Amino acid sequence: DLLAVQPPRYLDRPHAMAARSLASLLNDGPANPDQIKRLTRAGMGACQGRRCRDQVACLLAEQQGVPLATVPVASFRAPVRPVPLGILA
Repeated sequence: DLLAVQPPRYLDRPHAMAARSLASLLNDGPANPDQIKRLTRAGMGACQGRRCRDQVACLLAEQQGVPLATVPVASFRAPVRPVPLGILA
């Protein structure tokens, strides 16, 4: 496994999104990382997808039997309003 994710390890701990849960969702059909993000909230935790975004793409590629390079990763959203850099530091 590319990113060492094996069920029941967690993809997104704050939302308790287990790899097993994602695997069962993939069997139901959603094949787009953005759909998966909306249905599971994977990538919406404190890390904002820095950890699980690529893992979701890897699991999706494995389930579909396609190369990882062909699977798009879930999109990011810009902040609703401009944020000063001092706040982010």
